[in-house]
Amino acid sequence: MEYPTGTATIEFARMGLVVVRFGPKVTLSKAAIKEVMRTRRGSTGGACSAIVVIPEHTAYDADLLTVDHYVANGLAHRTEALAIVCEELGLIPTLRLYFAFFPPPFAVGFCTSVDEARTWMRQRVALGAVV
Repeated sequence: MEYPTGTATIEFARMGLVVVRFGPKVTLSKAAIKEVMRTRRGSTGGACSAIVVIPEHTAYDADLLTVDHYVANGLAHRTEALAIVCEELGLIPTLRLYFAFFPPPFAVGFCTSVDEARTWMRQRVALGAVV
């Protein structure tokens, strides 16, 4: 089942896995993240893992990095693992810095493709880190 938002498509791929695909030419902002998280929170019954796909050349507002979005939107303890797919490798150091300032209570992986992210998730499940 898929839910489109103004900035992304949220796919509930299987029980416990959400795939968020931000659209091309989207500027990531606090409002965009809040909209996606509100949709996710309202559509899942409990904790789940997420794959977030950020397309190449995605712009973002600098103030996006000033808040813990998972805590602010009530998903910190409803997330089991997060795989971020960055088609633009230059964004990964910025995201690593963000998660260093706002360390989540779940594992975060950085991948370059959805296939790599799904493999990372399967490895987490095999290790018993994701139910």
